[in-house]
Amino acid sequence: CQWWAGSDCTVHMEDPDSLKYFGKEHSIVIMNHKYDIDWLMTWIISERLKLLGCTKVFAKSSLRFVPIIGWFWLFTETIFLNREWDKDKNIITRDLQVICAYPDDYWVTLLLFPEGTRFTDKKHQESMEVARKKGIPELKHHLLPRTKGFVHSMHGLRGKFTSVIDVTLGFKARV
Repeated sequence: CQWWAGSDCTVHMEDPDSLKYFGKEHSIVIMNHKYDIDWLMTWIISERLKLLGCTKVFAKSSLRFVPIIGWFWLFTETIFLNREWDKDKNIITRDLQVICAYPDDYWVTLLLFPEGTRFTDKKHQESMEVARKKGIPELKHHLLPRTKGFVHSMHGLRGKFTSVIDVTLGFKARV
């Protein structure tokens, strides 16, 4: 992907010592969702860390119909959501039970975009309007997270997943 796109991906870690745990424990990764290719960058990072084969993702249901990529996600047990909580709660419960039934030596990394959608100026303005109404600090580069799915997932993963990893993707234009 990097060769084809003529891009490079650099990972900066606040605590480089934590790298020794990657691929040796179940973890949920929460990440901002700024661009259409965020998923591609996670594939690149997962491949570099030798985690690609065991990385699962929460994604909107319509993505399963995207040729090749959607099919790949379908076959790798992506958790496809409808963005309707009454349905999604049951989907998350069911799919996390499947993941938690994996053998203990098969380490799963589960990716969740808590913002629920890609960042746009319009969505950011709407999100910060909600923040002001609720008295929540305004965010400069992120949308407010949607917490129901994350909290529900944490309950479903209790006792099986041992870490939460916070990832922020940033892109720099080449000049």
